[in-house]
Amino acid sequence: MALKDLKDAFFDEAGKQFIARPDETKNQALYKWPNRNIRIASQLTVQPDEFAYFVKKGEIVGYLPNGQYNLDGADIPFIGRLIDRVTEGNFLMSELYFVSTRDFPNNRFGGSMGQVADPDTKLAVSMGVHGQFAFEIFDAGKLIMNFIGTQGIQTNDEIIAALREQILKHARSILNGQIRSQQWDVTRITDGSVNVEFEPAIVAEVNGDIDSYGMRVTKLQDFIAQITDESWSTYQEITKRRANMQLAADPTWGTMAQGELMLGAAQGLKSGTGGAGGTAGTLAGAGIGAGLGLGMAQQMTQGIAQNTQGSQPSVVLACSKCGAHNPEAKKFCGECGTPLSRVCPKCGASSTTKFCGECGSPVD
Repeated sequence: MALKDLKDAFFDEAGKQFIARPDETKNQALYKWPNRNIRIASQLTVQPDEFAYFVKKGEIVGYLPNGQYNLDGADIPFIGRLIDRVTEGNFLMSELYFVSTRDFPNNRFGGSMGQVADPDTKLAVSMGVHGQFAFEIFDAGKLIMNFIGTQGIQTNDEIIAALREQILKHARSILNGQIRSQQWDVTRITDGSVNVEFEPAIVAEVNGDIDSYGMRVTKLQDFIAQITDESWSTYQEITKRRANMQLAADPTWGTMAQGELMLGAAQGLKSGTGGAGGTAGTLAGAGIGAGLGLGMAQQMTQGIAQNTQGSQPSVVLACSKCGAHNPEAKKFCGECGTPLSRVCPKCGASSTTKFCGECGSPVD
């Protein structure tokens, strides 16, 4: 072979176009080859999980499954429809798409649900959702003709963005609908306990919209609905106030609260009597504080007993040893057995006997 022929063969081989999906796009469902002018006899490589689609003037001319091909028309019958006559048959004029049909997980989504009326508190709260989804392309021809061709979609990122919008749209519709129809309070939505009920519903609604595009969402994962920080603070404040109002209306809770108040007053008097009086002053103050605290508690308890249980005894005696409250008719403490003190109606002295030890008057 002459030297000129060798040079021509070398440059012919070097001038061939090698067409394949770039490595950095292997995790994309769709990749569009950047050039419309494809040199005749170029070598095309199609990966095992994808198809190569040739589109000319908005029409799918043909597609190739996985494998390696020499685009010279020998084994590809539709190549003749792509040959550009202007270039004297040296180039193919076509858009070339690589479309993968495997599952693509871990695509993030998130956005606002707007204002949601909580049926429990009647408060309008701002909510949002976020999570991840997986999708697949089950019909590349539908994707190219009905989605890419009509929507102007050209890249993998644009496909994922369109799926995000669909998921958010149906998430808002389904969650807001459940809150209204089932009267769910917003905390039931945000604690994740009902995800199994509406996640499949969201997937089904989304797939109903995108089926004609040859795509489907296969899974929602890590799905979370949240109340915004500002609305959450307001919601907590309202529920706290309502709980306090309900407790205040409960007689049992009122009795406990009054007892704690009185004991707190007694402790305050006790701690405030130290200093120059020394130990004796402290002990005396403790006795006074305890006495006043128990006396106040006794009075409050008597009032509560009269208001809430008119059939019970009108007087309650406090044990001087353990502080337990006992009905008037009892002579000894029901908790520790200590004799209960009564007050002389004449001189006011305490007595455990029938007659006052100070003035001799009968003690009732």
